[in-house]
Amino acid sequence: MSKVKIQGNASGTGVLTITAPNTSTDRTITLPDTTGTLLDENSSVPAANLTGTIATARLGTGSAGSGNFLRGDGSWQTAGSTSASDLTSGTLSSARLPAGSLLKTTRVQYPAYASTTSTGYVNGGGSYSYTVTNAGCALKVTLMNLNVARHNSGVYWTYTRLLINGQSYTELTTGHYGRVNDYIPLDMSAYLTGLSLTAGQTLTFQQQLKTANSSYTCAINDGTGQPSLIIEEIKQ
Repeated sequence: MSKVKIQGNASGTGVLTITAPNTSTDRTITLPDTTGTLLDENSSVPAANLTGTIATARLGTGSAGSGNFLRGDGSWQTAGSTSASDLTSGTLSSARLPAGSLLKTTRVQYPAYASTTSTGYVNGGGSYSYTVTNAGCALKVTLMNLNVARHNSGVYWTYTRLLINGQSYTELTTGHYGRVNDYIPLDMSAYLTGLSLTAGQTLTFQQQLKTANSSYTCAINDGTGQPSLIIEEIKQ
């Protein structure tokens, strides 16, 4: 049979009294089979020794709830709104914007003057390098006020197109039938999806031109008009 031993302290002089409560019911106090120290209301317990769930009322002042959070000062406070309409500062991530949102616009004067008598497309007007900012975006590419001219008498076709990384697109290809000294401002625009663009990727824009007959000259940006290349990144 185990024994219960109450041992005094040889150095102390105080008297410890164990007092029974006012009860008519038999009670049993079972001691744990371990070595340790009894706790009272002034004792502290390492958090690592805790099990179960602490009631929210024990964590802080105020009322806990699904719309509240426990602030650093130990009080329950109403959580802030997550609605974009309530934002008053900062920058909204593009991930929070709906599809079709305009993420970035770049406008440059391009291309420069060029002419050719080639019946096959040749590069002209220089090239323009563009760096993508938003990964996975679509591109809207617009070339405005591109002046196309003819330098020879007679009526003939001239053609021009804008390549992106060497790729041609129907929407960015155009032709015009006219006579000498016709200066025709042309616009081209394309909305390009599924390009799998990455942030930091470089795109090269290259204007090309050709004539229908090698006896006739085709020219672009021939001293009149200022062509503009507009590149828009669109959220998909």
